[in-house]
Amino acid sequence: MNWKTLTSGRGRRSLAVAWLVLLLPITANASVDASIDTLLTTVATSQCEFERNGKRYSGERARSHLQRKRNYLGDRIRTVEDFITMAATGSSRSGKPYWIICNGERTPSAEWLRVRYAAMEVNPATSAGSTAER
Repeated sequence: MNWKTLTSGRGRRSLAVAWLVLLLPITANASVDASIDTLLTTVATSQCEFERNGKRYSGERARSHLQRKRNYLGDRIRTVEDFITMAATGSSRSGKPYWIICNGERTPSAEWLRVRYAAMEVNPATSAGSTAER
């Protein structure tokens, strides 16, 4: 393609589409990262406990642990569901599931996180501090 073709109407459209295709993954990854960050903040600021391998931890300790797993998994996490499934469902060492305990009720961590993520998707203004369950 020469300069005249690139600057014509059709050429500009082609160039714009090419840029969109190149930038879309960056935008998508930023959105996924922001959603995961919000979920981790929700865990950290909740009054719930996180059970891992039979031991209970504070929300902040849970956030720290899940962040380390997220860092380790790196580019393998492409979606929020990847994060939940690969990092936040259970122990990769023991195979035991992770649990969230809120108000005496024990819920699989994946289920707990999916409910909060769904709420974020329905109402993007939902912040980590506005979860009903603490």
